[in-house]
Amino acid sequence: MFRMKRYVIITMLLFVQLNLFSVTFDADYQDPVCSTFFNFYSHNKLSTTIAGRGYTGVALTGDISTAVINPASIDFQKAQIYFEYGYKNGIEWLQEYFLGAMLTKYKSGMIYAFGYRISDYFQAGLIYKQDYSYEGDYGEFYITDYYGNVIATYDYYEKVTISSISAPFSYNFNNYLLFGIDLNFNIYHSVNPEIFTGSGINVIKGEVDFVLFRPKFGIIIKPFNYVNFGLTYLPTTNKQIKKKVKWGEIKYEENTFPLELRVGTAIDLEKIPMKLLFEYYHSQNSEETILVNRNDFHFGIEYDLLNNLTIRSGFFTQFDYRDMSLEGFEGEDYWLDTSSYDQNFLTLGTSYKWKKSTVSLAILDSHLLTEGNIEQTYIKISYKLDIE
Repeated sequence: MFRMKRYVIITMLLFVQLNLFSVTFDADYQDPVCSTFFNFYSHNKLSTTIAGRGYTGVALTGDISTAVINPASIDFQKAQIYFEYGYKNGIEWLQEYFLGAMLTKYKSGMIYAFGYRISDYFQAGLIYKQDYSYEGDYGEFYITDYYGNVIATYDYYEKVTISSISAPFSYNFNNYLLFGIDLNFNIYHSVNPEIFTGSGINVIKGEVDFVLFRPKFGIIIKPFNYVNFGLTYLPTTNKQIKKKVKWGEIKYEENTFPLELRVGTAIDLEKIPMKLLFEYYHSQNSEETILVNRNDFHFGIEYDLLNNLTIRSGFFTQFDYRDMSLEGFEGEDYWLDTSSYDQNFLTLGTSYKWKKSTVSLAILDSHLLTEGNIEQTYIKISYKLDIE
């Protein structure tokens, strides 16, 4: 990807020189900034309760925030107000090639949500959330002429956010089957520099803004009192992205936003107030030629220590999903960084309820069980008010 970025910069420079008076540049590649490649860092892992128990919850009901995994899971008495704030650490990245290069949070992972029970069987909500965000700072890049001479340098960066406004709906069929749909409008915004040439070389800002409708479907099945099964499905969506620049726009080939599937079970031990959760997550990232499919596993525990105090723990994988068999120019490795991006996360969480208010905390960390160069930490706090 990063060899490609340098190649794209030089190629674009030459193309614009030949098409100075054109208002549209038809790029023969996908927008690399909106690639799902960056999800390994950009995903903000929303919902404090889900995060604390190994990022599991597809088969368990809960507060309005649990709709981020399964819209069928939302469950409250009458109405609910929810707020969440999240932090994640910055990571050093590609240090062998760009000294000081970093991935850092651009905007914090947040949720503002309201849920309402319309009837005994039907519930709905309205959620604004910051799903994905990152800022990449790669330091100084260079522009060369036809002979390889450096003719200009500039700082290359990218800032990307994917927020959303969603309306989850859940319907309960006699407590045996819960069906949900989340009407999700993803709001994409990115900024990164582009090259413009006229009388000289100018570095100008390129911006991408678009909205993508991506409904998510979910079910929870309760065949027995002590076990639930859950599944969610997010279909593939394609979008041709257009980047606004000073001289017009860059029109890319269609980006693919892949199918996602999550399936799992929740077991209530009954004799003790503990739940065990197991889940499998699949994302069809191989729709992008530089990636392979994601396949990760999640395990969680939730224990009601007291009537008003719950503790959680868990584990989940985040395997490297780059296609390491790819070759770049002249048979070189496509990926500059061939070290593993595999991560194994441990999670801890708790909730304390006082009257109608509940405060929850969670931490997700991959430092202890990860051997690769990427290690991450997420810290989350949320407040929930139940209205009867």
